[in-house]
Amino acid sequence: MQTINDRLGFLIEDHLKMTKTAFAKSLKVSQQYISKLIKTGNPSNILIDDICEKYNVNEEWLRTGRGEMFLKTPETLIEQLQQKYNMSDFEVRIFEKYFSLSEEKRKFFREFIYDIVAEEQANESAAEFKTRFIQYYQRLASAGTGEVIFNDLPDDRIEIPDIPEYRRVAYAISVNGRSMEPLYEDGDMLLVEPTCSIDIGEIGIFNVDGKAYVKKLGVRELISLNKEYENIPITSESICMGRVIDKYNIR
Repeated sequence: MQTINDRLGFLIEDHLKMTKTAFAKSLKVSQQYISKLIKTGNPSNILIDDICEKYNVNEEWLRTGRGEMFLKTPETLIEQLQQKYNMSDFEVRIFEKYFSLSEEKRKFFREFIYDIVAEEQANESAAEFKTRFIQYYQRLASAGTGEVIFNDLPDDRIEIPDIPEYRRVAYAISVNGRSMEPLYEDGDMLLVEPTCSIDIGEIGIFNVDGKAYVKKLGVRELISLNKEYENIPITSESICMGRVIDKYNIR
């Protein structure tokens, strides 16, 4: 089943015939950011809007895979929006005015609206926002050549959101090294669900010969996303210590 990152790669390389560097430059973002998006499939709403606007891409196709890849004209988009949301004539005129603006002014307008919506959502959820504390183990999981596991690791307590996605998270761990770039960088904090088994293709924390690694599970090996680093062979004595749920930024 195709994902949004599959469609991004397909759009850039097969249809636009562009390099990731050229595509990133056209959107005023870094090539590393575009490469990371194609691997992780988590673009912002603003970036999706910029891609759809600049290259006449159908937003529904980019997000879901449904419909045609390209829109022909702004009029086509307005017609689709009118049918989907049953817009009034006044609302249609607002969109017509929007599409008559320059690309720079349209981007400014979108960012302005997103800021207002984000602030309203933050205010609405602030009263209901719950947190909990977990242990944070510093500099344990190596994204490189291995970090020795000590019984007296320095640890701390950190506060994380008490949300369904994090319910099974029991501890956080810090990445040491660059072998999982661009997904995880040196110093990133990872939220971990303790488990002794994960599926192939998932990213976990592993104990191999007394050393800890954060790696992607492959067939009889642990995979480094950064091709400058070798994969790590695993044996029957290698131990899975947990599943990486998310990268967490303390705000």
